[in-house]
Amino acid sequence: MSELHDKGEQINNTQILPQLPIEKLKGKIIVIEIKSADYFIENTVFN
Repeated sequence: MSELHDKGEQINNTQILPQLPIEKLKGKIIVIEIKSADYFIENTVFN
């Protein structure tokens, strides 16, 4: 995998998932800004 992928996975696993259960994230779009580790979760749910 690429360095960007690995960094995104790290942010997801250490910052996003501990705060929000996976059930609340299903079907949503998560955008992660790798350099700052900021993230945004779109509240629109796609089925």
